[in-house]
Amino acid sequence: MTVEATSAPFAVSPLRRAIAVICFAGLLAAVLTDFVSRSLPSPLAIDLGLAVGAAFGVAMAWEARDGGMFSMANPRIAARAGFLTRHAWLRIPLMGLFVFGVMYETVAEGAGGLATALIGQPGVRTTIITGTSGGGKSCHKFDVRGVGFVVDHALCASSDLLARAQPGRSLVLRGKVSPFGFNVAAMSLGPPVAIETP
Repeated sequence: MTVEATSAPFAVSPLRRAIAVICFAGLLAAVLTDFVSRSLPSPLAIDLGLAVGAAFGVAMAWEARDGGMFSMANPRIAARAGFLTRHAWLRIPLMGLFVFGVMYETVAEGAGGLATALIGQPGVRTTIITGTSGGGKSCHKFDVRGVGFVVDHALCASSDLLARAQPGRSLVLRGKVSPFGFNVAAMSLGPPVAIETP
């Protein structure tokens, strides 16, 4: 009499499911944020985004290891395994980086912009134009001093306003301000400002 070995079904704990659901919800929120947000995150929102992104990125990289939820040990993954899924050396860092980026965007831009919309007070912020960028299918926007990489539509402007802008001119932003950022409601050109040379 022979006994066939049967493998135990792959089990996913409730905590693992919760982490995965939060990450996929974060992905949807990040995509939505890119289309509707006009928020410039504050240093606090950026720090929170980095912390949450790093925590979830490490958790997802851990789940991408051999034997994890996103590895060949999961029959659903193994059934449609591609090159990326079969190779842990590639799967682990890419999964971690992808989830880090998604969760950073969700917290810094999305949650920060939402918090500012809810609790922000009217405010004005003046910054200096350093150039313009964008084009094609993306919006045309200002590049300004003191604001990092902006992935949403916070600094998008009409072609008329962009045509009148020159590097060194001030840009006056009006909107709501909170500890989590600045939601831009309107912008106008200010007087030229001399650019300091190092």
